[in-house]
Amino acid sequence: MSDERIERKEAVEAVRVASRHFADLYFYFVKALVEDLGEEKAKEIVQKVLFERSIERAKRMEDKAEKLEKEKVPENIFCLTDVPFLGWVKELGVNHCPYGEAWLSRYQEHPWFREFAAFYCDVTDTSVAELFTRSYSHKLTKNVVLGDESCERIYYKDEKVASGEYTYGKKED
Repeated sequence: MSDERIERKEAVEAVRVASRHFADLYFYFVKALVEDLGEEKAKEIVQKVLFERSIERAKRMEDKAEKLEKEKVPENIFCLTDVPFLGWVKELGVNHCPYGEAWLSRYQEHPWFREFAAFYCDVTDTSVAELFTRSYSHKLTKNVVLGDESCERIYYKDEKVASGEYTYGKKED
């Protein structure tokens, strides 16, 4: 392993580039699904994929919470998540999120994608919160991909989640 260090600015840009590549990949997968299957079927598939991915992410967060002896509550989500927040730069305003920056640039040519961009955020963030806490749900109250200046959210106790019912996925057996 090398002891070489890189400047923070270079590290931030590397995370943003990788995140934009992921955002572009999401766009092209969704575009192919919409073209081949239509928006309704594409949305069903995207929801299933995002929820299943959220299961894995929440499990990793649970493992990390156990190791660090942290409660599985909304207040700990941001310190346990696998999102590389180094690349989320508040000073960039509406473009603080590299996914949002990539997706916003697509709306003029592909206006249908706006719904899928917001859907990604809603399904992912809600599902991770529900699966990790097992008692709270989540709602984005502002989202840059919908034209807001920032992304803001609330978490709230939810009896359905506490009983194993999730907003975007199957009830656990």
